[in-house]
Amino acid sequence: MRTRKPNARQQRGLTLIEIMVVVAILGMMAAAVGVYAMGQFGTAQQRTVAMDLKTLETQLDLYFVQKGHLPSQSEGLKALVNARIARELARDPWGSPYQYVVNGGEVTLSSLGSDGQPGGTESAADVVTTIRMR
Repeated sequence: MRTRKPNARQQRGLTLIEIMVVVAILGMMAAAVGVYAMGQFGTAQQRTVAMDLKTLETQLDLYFVQKGHLPSQSEGLKALVNARIARELARDPWGSPYQYVVNGGEVTLSSLGSDGQPGGTESAADVVTTIRMR
């Protein structure tokens, strides 16, 4: 009985072009996932700012109850740390301190966004909240 020897056509593997096509397809898929993930990251940072501003509002309420007044413009949010209401000075997801402005019984808290400059769009947009204190 004679064994049949496979010819070169039957032992064939993947060609260089086939491998390059697979790598290109995988690269395009990775790029699409990356673009989507980066968009979600920016949204998550904006949501973090909104939650931080709510926390600061609560801390300012507590400060007001304890002291009977709001921190002055010059004291700023550092007064929350000095009064042991906050552990450390709050910073936005981009590492900048939150802005604190007092105008009578109103407090404006804001983050200048990823660019650290007033104005902007998308992740560079300012997030501002105004709180009317008692």
